[in-house]
Amino acid sequence: MFKENFTKIFDVCNLIDNERPLIEFQNDELYDFAMQALSEKIMNLEVGTMVHFELSKRKSKLSKNYLNKINQQFLDIGHMPIPWLQEARRAIFKFSNLDYKSNYTGSVYIILKDGYTEFNGRYGVYVGQTSKSIEERYEENKSGIRSGRGLKGKNIQILQSIFPFKKFKNKEKELYESAVNLTLKTVIPKVTGNVEYPLEKWPIDFQINLKKYLAEI
Repeated sequence: MFKENFTKIFDVCNLIDNERPLIEFQNDELYDFAMQALSEKIMNLEVGTMVHFELSKRKSKLSKNYLNKINQQFLDIGHMPIPWLQEARRAIFKFSNLDYKSNYTGSVYIILKDGYTEFNGRYGVYVGQTSKSIEERYEENKSGIRSGRGLKGKNIQILQSIFPFKKFKNKEKELYESAVNLTLKTVIPKVTGNVEYPLEKWPIDFQINLKKYLAEI
């Protein structure tokens, strides 16, 4: 059941410029999504956080009641809503004219990390790139196979709503990895991963508006 609900949510969330991607769901549906996501067996903090955000925008007594219950469920599993998730999604809105196709072989992925101080929002991210499937590379990171620095024992899950674009030209995956990393650093206190292409190394025609925005920060 959760897999079906998970697919429903991310089919909507993959509309990357949608500020409130879950707005069409009813309160009862959202509550069910969140409670499934925040079970100890599944523990999908991303879904729980997205539901939390949507319910926080609603004014009804029912939505507020559900929000309180979801807050308690976060506490029960020893976690909290990801504080910067919405800002991270919003930051990615600045990408434009992305060249991604299903037959390309390069991918950029984002992993949620735990263990930072409360001052730094507890959670951070690792941004990586791979020619394998994102799921396969994530399992390697979990098991310590060519694991990204600081990931072992701290990675929680793949984040799918921030940068849902799946496939890029293999020769460009490190460029997109760098661009995502630098963009997320504007809103997330702790971002790790390789930046092979700092701004001064970006091709002249690559993400012109994003480059200008990052250079002015």
